[in-house]
Parts: sequence; C-alpha cells; structure tokens
Amino acid sequence: MEFESGEMVEMSQPPERLATAKLRWRLRHRPEVPIGQIMESGQPLTKPTDPRYGGQSSPFDAKLEDVRECVEDDGGWEVSLVPQEPDAPTSISLPAPRTRQLDPWLDLIRLHGPWDDQDGGVGLVAQMEAAKLTRAETVLCVGVDEFPPYPHHTSLLRSFPDAAVMGLRLMSDLVGASAPVMVIGPDGSLRQDLRGRCVDQWVKLVTTEGVYPQADPTLAVWCAAKGKRKLAPGRNPMEQRVVVIGPWTAIRLGRWLSRDRLDMVRPLWIGWPERDALMHAAWVWPGQSAFTLHTRLAAETHGHEGVLVRGHPLTGQRLIPEEAGANPFASIEEAELITVCRPGPAVTPSACISCSWCAQACPTSLRPARMYRRAQAPGRDLTLAESLQWCVDCGLCTQVCPSSLPLAATFRTARRRLAKMIRQLEPS
Repeated sequence: MEFESGEMVEMSQPPERLATAKLRWRLRHRPEVPIGQIMESGQPLTKPTDPRYGGQSSPFDAKLEDVRECVEDDGGWEVSLVPQEPDAPTSISLPAPRTRQLDPWLDLIRLHGPWDDQDGGVGLVAQMEAAKLTRAETVLCVGVDEFPPYPHHTSLLRSFPDAAVMGLRLMSDLVGASAPVMVIGPDGSLRQDLRGRCVDQWVKLVTTEGVYPQADPTLAVWCAAKGKRKLAPGRNPMEQRVVVIGPWTAIRLGRWLSRDRLDMVRPLWIGWPERDALMHAAWVWPGQSAFTLHTRLAAETHGHEGVLVRGHPLTGQRLIPEEAGANPFASIEEAELITVCRPGPAVTPSACISCSWCAQACPTSLRPARMYRRAQAPGRDLTLAESLQWCVDCGLCTQVCPSSLPLAATFRTARRRLAKMIRQLEPS
C-alpha cells in the first residue's frame, strides 16, 4: 500500500437529527435495564460499581433487545439496542454544572457515557477519579495524528478550534492543573488557527514532531509533559500527575459547556489505501454497523472483496472479519478510523534473520525479535511481561520485518494472555 501526506478535512457541525440504527455495545458492567424495556434518550444503561469506569446511556429512545455475557477477550456484556424512531436528536439536553468543582462534573460524566476509553490509555473517568486523590499538574490534549495520511486528530482541531481549547481549559480547572497543554504536529496553518485561542484561554500550544506514534499516551507523557516523565502503557497518567485527553473529548466538553447539550454521536473516519484518496468524515451513533456508514464502504466490502480494518494501517489487525458475513460495528472510541483494504496474496513468514530492523524502528527501544521468541515459548516469562509493559502497539516492527513475522499480533495475544493470568490470580 502506498500513502502520501493527507490533507485535513473540514468537518461540518453534527447534524441536529440523524437516522437511527441498531446499536451493539460492549459494556463493562451488567445492564440494570431488563430485556424488552424501552429507554428514553439519555437514560443510563448501567450504574458502574468500579469507580475507574463510567457507564453508558442510550443515545435515543430504544428498546433493549438482547444482553449477552462475553466470556472471551476482556469479558463484560454485549447489548443490542433497537431504535423506536427512524431518526433522533444527536444530543441530549443536559445542563452543564455551573461550577469548576470536580465532583459534579464527574458524576454526570460517569452516568452519561460512552466517553473515550483511549483517553490516557485508561479512559477519562479513571483519570478524573484519580485526580480526586492527587492534584494534577498538567493536562495534555494530544492533537497529533498517529499516521499522517489519515489526519483525524488535526481535522477535528481545525473544525472545532474554539470548543477544543475551551474543553481543555475546563478539564484543567476541574483537576486543578496549572498547565493545560495543546500538543499538535508540525502544521503551520493549524498552529495559526489555535494560537490566538490558546492565548485567550491561557493554554500552552506545543508543536512536536519526529516521534512515532506521537499520539500514544506513553510517548505523549514522555515527550510533552513536564520533566520528560515516563509512563508504562496501560498505567494511569495520573501516576505522573498528568491527565491525557483526545481532541474529541476536549471538543465534546467545550460544546457541552457552551450549549448545555451533550453530543451523543461520534466522529468516525473512513479511508482508502489509495494514492491521493482523501478521508471521508461521518457522524455515527456509537455501536452502529460500519456497513451502513457509506455507500462505497458497503459496496467494496460486499462479498468479502475487501476487509474492514480498524485503526491506522500499521496496526490494522485490530479488526479484520474472520468469516464471510461478519458485521463489524463502529467503535465508541474517539475519532476511530476504518479503512477498506483489499487482501493481497498471502505471505508466508520466514525465519528471523537477526537484521535488527525491528529494534531500530521501535519507539520505546524494545527488542521485538527476542520478545517474539519468548512469546512463543510455553510458560510464564516475567522478562517478556516487563517488555510488553512498554510496547505501545504501533506495529512498526511488523511493518519493517523482512521476514514478515507477525510481531505486533503476537505481542497483542501475549498481552491478553498475561492479563487474563493476572486476573485469575487476583482475589475475587
């Protein structure tokens, strides 16, 4: 696949109403709503018992059709919501608290999700909960793109600069941070758009480049936070007294504050691995079927001629339909990117030739070839577990490997296996 530098897409305001669709969600907690009950828009589905996680509320009037416990992967429950009307408002009336105290905001945010699980790598609620115990020093809004040909973060900042800066300032006030920082890539026009707004809101604007993947919380904290602090993947940034949020979280907070309405739709990007092919931006309900988003998307994946890939091209193994008729759903994660790829000829992995290209490409200075051998060995390897703590799942090692070894996919499987082992050892 060949990619060239992408151009930012000017995204329109969310429509006031949007066609509804059947939704499928993965919840961390069992729903408290019985099957068959009709819920109003904004009605919470769950009341989380774990303070690290927020709940989710129905974005429109819907009937809870099915609840299924998930025993694989990370567990939880999968629910299906059936809309009661052909279209619905894209936001709910929810007055924003008239205070900059943390607790009133956190109570509403916890109930009226979904929020971005990728904020800081642990989610927005987990970071705000930790900020109740420890005062944050810095709030980072990471607006750089993981993969430049698909500029989804910078497109959001270009489209909603006022709301993004306002939401970042709000989050900084809520957690008591004295240094809100907007981190962007080396785009001069975007910097020009944001500079005056950041000055008005007392937000520091930082330009960064040359570190991939720049948007990963591990590297964002290391490169942009005060003191070059290191953070292992999956650990709460508040361990370093930093809160990390994405552009859509900042924009959503800013729009909520200014409108007293909370957006329930999500920005989602669709891309094609073609030279000069621009992204397509869409507003979707969380959990909506990806096949209903765009006519070209549906046409190119019909009959399994193409596959849908979630994430940017280097980590595209996150979502590949395993069988014909698979129906992938749009994620509730912020600014998700779905790409259509046409499967090429199968490549048979060969033996590792010890070229060290993977080690040179790794942004956290790991040794992927050695980790790959350890991941294939039976038993529990504590050295591998320690190395996986620093793997940011960027996929660069797989991309550069001349032997076509499935390095990133192997590490992802090993991380899930170790996490499951740890959960089994924890007291109930």
